[in-house]
Amino acid sequence: MRGEVLGEIQARPAFIGRGAFIRRAVRQLVAQYLLVDILDSFNKSFNWPDSPSSVSRYPVTSLPLLLQPLCALSLWLCTLLAIVITHTIVAIGAVALGSPPAAWPPMFDHPLGARSLKDLWARRWHMIFRRVFARLSLLVLVLLPVPAKYRRLRTVLRALVVFM
Repeated sequence: MRGEVLGEIQARPAFIGRGAFIRRAVRQLVAQYLLVDILDSFNKSFNWPDSPSSVSRYPVTSLPLLLQPLCALSLWLCTLLAIVITHTIVAIGAVALGSPPAAWPPMFDHPLGARSLKDLWARRWHMIFRRVFARLSLLVLVLLPVPAKYRRLRTVLRALVVFM
């Protein structure tokens, strides 16, 4: 099946009309913006070093121990939202200009719902890159014709291409 070959986890979204998609995406964009604003205020509430000579390579570890996980989570969420907000804005524009809503599935598959680190990285975080990497890694099998009976070797070669 196509989904298995490309490693796609997320099912195709149910049919949704253009207007409903745009309304939902605008609501999500407003919520995302508000969350970024709250997290940004939280991150800026700390006394981070100003001068380059006093900048720590790991400023989060300079905080009290109880604040370190909160600050790390906040910074991670800001990174996630920076990607998602851009995707949401582009999706709204593309659908408004005629792109089918089904072509714009969610960027990530609920990363905060991950049950393990493997689940987060393998199924939820890299959804955007999975198809591109899968397609590009097929090129190595064209350049290095490995017989189909060596399936494990083919898989290892494709993985090496993705992580190089």
